[in-house]
Amino acid sequence: LPHRGAQELLEYHGGNGDRHTALTFAAMRGHVQVVEYLLETANKILPHRGAQKLLEYRTEEDLTALMLAAREGHLLVTERLWRASENLHDVLFGPEENEFDNEVDQAYDKLQEKLDELEEELLGFDDRSEVDGDSDDSDWPSDEAREGFGGLRPMTTEEENEKSEIERNVEAISKIMTELEDILNTRNPDSALILAQRGGHSDVVKFMMNHGDLSLKLLKTADKDGYSALMIAAEQGDLEGVKLFVHNPQGTGERFLAKSFRKKVLMDYEAVLDNDDPLFSMHLELIASPTALGLARKKGHSDVVRFLEAAEEYCTIDRQTTNGKKMMKRAVRKRKWKAALLLVEEGGNRLDATLEERAEKALEFAAKTGGSVDFFRDLRRLHPGLVLGAHHAQYEFFQAAVTEQVEPLRELTDMVGTDIMNCRDKAGRTPLMVASRGGRLQVVEHLLSTVAGRSVVTAVDSAGQTALMMASEEGHSDVVSCLLESSIKPGHREEVVNVKDHKGETAISKAIRRGEWQIVKQLDASGNQVFEHAQQDFFKAVTRGKLGLVKHYLSLCDRLIECKDTMGRTPLEAAGGHSEMVEFLASLE
Repeated sequence: LPHRGAQELLEYHGGNGDRHTALTFAAMRGHVQVVEYLLETANKILPHRGAQKLLEYRTEEDLTALMLAAREGHLLVTERLWRASENLHDVLFGPEENEFDNEVDQAYDKLQEKLDELEEELLGFDDRSEVDGDSDDSDWPSDEAREGFGGLRPMTTEEENEKSEIERNVEAISKIMTELEDILNTRNPDSALILAQRGGHSDVVKFMMNHGDLSLKLLKTADKDGYSALMIAAEQGDLEGVKLFVHNPQGTGERFLAKSFRKKVLMDYEAVLDNDDPLFSMHLELIASPTALGLARKKGHSDVVRFLEAAEEYCTIDRQTTNGKKMMKRAVRKRKWKAALLLVEEGGNRLDATLEERAEKALEFAAKTGGSVDFFRDLRRLHPGLVLGAHHAQYEFFQAAVTEQVEPLRELTDMVGTDIMNCRDKAGRTPLMVASRGGRLQVVEHLLSTVAGRSVVTAVDSAGQTALMMASEEGHSDVVSCLLESSIKPGHREEVVNVKDHKGETAISKAIRRGEWQIVKQLDASGNQVFEHAQQDFFKAVTRGKLGLVKHYLSLCDRLIECKDTMGRTPLEAAGGHSEMVEFLASLE
């Protein structure tokens, strides 16, 4: 061929259609031998940069040969073109600028102009001069007083308000400009990685993720809709791909979990330029793409959802430290169970231990700070041989007792055995005591349904108090009934009711002190205690005409009608002018 001969053949691309060269066609079809031949020949016969010109050539779709090979999943061709490229940035990424970026640039420039104008106005407030000698300065301070303002007159209230408004507008515009900068700094659409992941070519993706900073830059790219490779993998349900991006060799994949932005910006910046009140007229609307987690949920990929939920928790623990043990401890302490499980399951690169050892370490931390039922269940799923003791689940057992969650109590008892019924808090209280004090009837009933639970009814805390004392003092009559009926053996009632704490008080004396007469009657079926201690309260109700309350006292102990007050009066005599009370008491006599 005359003149440039083979050079023209190598560089030739069709004038219509996709405008492919021989190299882009061969790369797209996966013909590795043809690709190698074309690269070798180009380096021999093309002047200046040899094959680099062919490697950087882009088709009508704006794709290089390497990007086409990645999109179609041809690993060998991708590797060969990767090695041959002197400037990988020019062959791996989409165009540096696009219409979207130009729109953002224009908005940014216009906002910068407005910001400059506002800052000039702010400077004007500092350039106030003294009042001219000919002007009427009667409203301004004297010369001595003006010296306190540096020789300038003080601002009026109107000027102070105007300055504050401008300062708020400057702050608002600056914030939006920062967001625009973030968008421009993280966009580079349709990289080779995006194309490979979109095509589901995991081998090509893995190859690209092992090249240090370049891999990290690929991770930051997004397609025309604002979807990163991580988001695409999540949408596809590609769990291995998601894990690869999150646990990339640079350890920085977690930062890409938060959000992305669609390729659209709506900004009414003309209002900013023309309106006197830009703080309320200006708006920037970034159309947020779904997160990777949101896409996985939408598509119903439960395994990906579970992993990403854990990964999101994981990156909130501590993004600085790489010490896996510290991260595990913080995850458990902050009750970030999904993150802790992720470290157990996927933390081999952060914790120098086997999965079983990591599970035992997580359980050890949970014993100190508490662990959830689901956390214990999942730990056992990962490590079936894991042995849970009462001390591991004690914190969660108490929490369930306090919040009246019966199902977790059942599950924890099944997991660790009935010994957990006798665990103690720092004050020496059992779960039954805690539930009784709080009036948690369902919890009390559940605990008393087991032999182990009934065995601790007579147990005392560090102050010598029983569960019955606590329920009596707090006025929980239903709990008192449950404790008396479900747990006290026949013939032992008096023994349990009359137990004294370290202050010498019994359950009855506590109820009497608090005026819980219903409970006093429950504890003393004879009514003697009510008759002995409730007389004063009974006479108060009589003299004040509280008929309903009087009837209540008499239902607890009918002998109260026979008592007399300190003045020797009967209830009827003390009723005074309360006609209904007199009529009722007279009927009893």
